[in-house]
Amino acid sequence: MTDPTPDPAPRSRAPSPPSALVAGHLAFGWWTLFLFLVLGIALEALHSLKIGFYLDHSNETRRLLWRLSHAHGTLLALVHIGFALSLPSLSEARGRSLLLASRCLYAGAIALPLGFFLGGVFVYGGDPGPAIVLAPVGSLLSAVAVLLIALATAVIRAHCLDHHLAFPLVTNKQDIRATVLSSVRAQAPSAPASCPSSPPPR
Repeated sequence: MTDPTPDPAPRSRAPSPPSALVAGHLAFGWWTLFLFLVLGIALEALHSLKIGFYLDHSNETRRLLWRLSHAHGTLLALVHIGFALSLPSLSEARGRSLLLASRCLYAGAIALPLGFFLGGVFVYGGDPGPAIVLAPVGSLLSAVAVLLIALATAVIRAHCLDHHLAFPLVTNKQDIRATVLSSVRAQAPSAPASCPSSPPPR
């Protein structure tokens, strides 16, 4: 008789692909971060080359607004990445609130730095251009998104607290020993009723 062929080794389970929401925020966050890193390099180049369009005293408003655009764009790109990495842990929260937070975060990350940047392109006597109205709108949308995400984390924390209350904590060594013994006895198979007892030693 030939030996039976051994079963092939079980294949490792492939990780599940990320959801469209996670993938979208990851892509948006990393590409936005790259865009504003390039903008930061461009601003440093303007400063190093002493470009009057950027460094003249009459263009101080433009310089301030473009720096604000760079700073807020970089920050919101990191917020997108953090939100994408937090989504798997927020699965128990309400889907509608997370979807609304996602849309507000997208809109805020576009409107806030874009308003600062376009407002600095055309400066009128030290005042920013009309596109600056996008900045407060983007700020409000970003604040709403962060608030919704924070409320979602509160829901998850409440679920965790309910879980811990259902399983009280062990406080001392005796409780640990009793808990271990009870779990072992519960898992150990009980002896059959027809099994005779062993004879006493002679």
